Amino acid sequence: MNQVLNRRDIVLLVAGLVVGLVIGIVLIGSNDDLRTDLFGSSAKDNQSDSGTTSSKTENVMYYLTEVTSAKDWLSEKYPETSDSLDEAADVIAKPSTWENTSEGVKQAKDYIDTVLPQMYAALVNADDIVQPKVAPDNDTSVCLAIDDDPYNIDGPIVYMYLTIPVDQVDTLDIPDDWEQIKDAKSDQLYWQLLACFPEPDKKPS
Repeated sequence: MNQVLNRRDIVLLVAGLVVGLVIGIVLIGSNDDLRTDLFGSSAKDNQSDSGTTSSKTENVMYYLTEVTSAKDWLSEKYPETSDSLDEAADVIAKPSTWENTSEGVKQAKDYIDTVLPQMYAALVNADDIVQPKVAPDNDTSVCLAIDDDPYNIDGPIVYMYLTIPVDQVDTLDIPDDWEQIKDAKSDQLYWQLLACFPEPDKKPS
């Protein structure tokens, strides 16, 4: 009889602990102050950061296009710059002629510094296409990236990687051959960002 009672006591004790644990988790998850007291401000900060990232992803769209396609689109918007764009694209779009990526970017710097601001200006409809002002509340960005996957038949490919606010997309007449991608891209195997405008650490806050 005593053995049966002991087992029953153990079962009740375990059940009580489980119920208490569940109630505790629910209370902590639903109460910011309690969560902060228990785990510090980092728990609240992490939750805030996660929500901000999700919100930004919902508010922008990401596109990839080869440099030549971007150049053609820019030339239509700014015919007076077509010659300089042709020259810039001829250098930037041929990474197979670079000794290596680092040296290639250095050699093409003047051309990159011409194309990226002009593309940004076109996307935000800026008055100054040479040195467009960067709006602190606009998430538009223009980057060059290289895909040097050894399985690419044509060798390394340089892309224009664009981040465009959703409410601007419909005003831009984006070409069909620009590939919309679901998520932001960062440096990874065979994929490397070369330059961006505006530079992330220089964008007004």
